[in-house]
Amino acid sequence: MHSPLRANHSKSFVLAFFTLAAVSAAACADRSSASGSGSSDRGGATSSTASTTATERVATPTDRTSAPTQAEPAPSVASGPPAEVLCITDDRIAIAATLRVGRSGSTPIVLVHQLASDRSEWEPLVAKLTEAGLTTLAIDLRGHGRSVGGDGATYRAFRDSDWRDTQKDVRAAINFLVRRATVQAEHVVLIGSSIGGTACLAAAAEDPRVSGIVVLSPGRAYHGFDAIVPASHLGERELLVLHSSEELPSHETAEVLDRIVAHSTVRAVHGSAHGVAMLAEDPTQLDAVVEFVRAAQPH
Repeated sequence: MHSPLRANHSKSFVLAFFTLAAVSAAACADRSSASGSGSSDRGGATSSTASTTATERVATPTDRTSAPTQAEPAPSVASGPPAEVLCITDDRIAIAATLRVGRSGSTPIVLVHQLASDRSEWEPLVAKLTEAGLTTLAIDLRGHGRSVGGDGATYRAFRDSDWRDTQKDVRAAINFLVRRATVQAEHVVLIGSSIGGTACLAAAAEDPRVSGIVVLSPGRAYHGFDAIVPASHLGERELLVLHSSEELPSHETAEVLDRIVAHSTVRAVHGSAHGVAMLAEDPTQLDAVVEFVRAAQPH
């Protein structure tokens, strides 16, 4: 049994509004600032590996914080207002996102929500990151919010292969940030909740431009989407894992990640909240995430 907080262990091994035709895989377009609205349906599907069954919980009214209905004053550190943008995946899915540009030269952050939610769930954390002058790009995964899935499908009709394709959404967001002149980034930090965290791990495993990853409520194989093998390929990059102490599948997966990732920090949050709801139940975890991201900034 690992302790609630561990860091820097040595170990032996260790993601549209519509489909855009005739648009390059890396194209992105600015639109008026807006946030998508997510579903609050109850339900969920289960998937398992040989040893563990993990249930991906969907966002519910008690599991998330809604986006503000009115615009709040922009923090003095921010360099510009929120902008609605599109990021095009290599399979021609338009991923809707909200970009907030922080100080020049800072390492930007991609935020990836959990099942049946959307980018608005990240507003409390985005506010903290914006106050710190950091650039954020919160995305709607395909089939969620304002991002339409393949053939117009929503997440309710997704097969396991569709969930695995969400890693393409994360890669499109990374490409958007590193190619945008106003961001001037060479590396990015990924933050994902639940199955969104799996998409972050899968994208990071194949992209050296990712310098750090934060995963909330990890699962071994939500909807057949494996998190363990990608995590074993993170190399020397830093990983922060937050899980609820009373959510056994996430606790067990966090222990596995802690063993196989060379530079991992695992934090147990009291209670049974899932994903971003942990940040509402224990606001001190917001600060923990911000500090982790600060450490990934260039000095």
